[in-house]
Amino acid sequence: MIRSSSTARVGASRPGAPLRGAVSPNTTLSWDPVDRQDTPDLAGYRIYWRLTTAFAWNHASFVGDVAEATLANVIFDNWLSGVSSVTYGGFESTVVFPGPAGAFFAEPSGP
Repeated sequence: MIRSSSTARVGASRPGAPLRGAVSPNTTLSWDPVDRQDTPDLAGYRIYWRLTTAFAWNHASFVGDVAEATLANVIFDNWLSGVSSVTYGGFESTVVFPGPAGAFFAEPSGP
C-alpha cells in the first residue's frame, strides 16, 4: 500500500472513533432546579413540546419535582421542548428551553 505524507499526517491528527453509540426515539431533558428559598411552594416541573412547525406549545406533561425527564417517542430533531416550574397553588413560570437557546455547536477549546 502506498501512502502519501499528507495522508499520514491527516490520519495521525484525527481523533479516535467512538467505540459504541446509541440512537433512541426518545428525548431526555434536564434542567437546573429552581432555588427553594425563592420558591418554597414548588410542586414540580411541567415539560412542553411541539413540532418545529407549530407556533404554540401543544403538548405538556407535569413530571413532578425532578431535574430530568424523558419524552418517549419524541425525536429531538422534530420537536422543540421547554420546561416551566409549577407551584402548589397552580402558578407557573414562563416556559424556557432547557439550555442556552441557539447553542447548537460546542465552543472551540483551544488553538
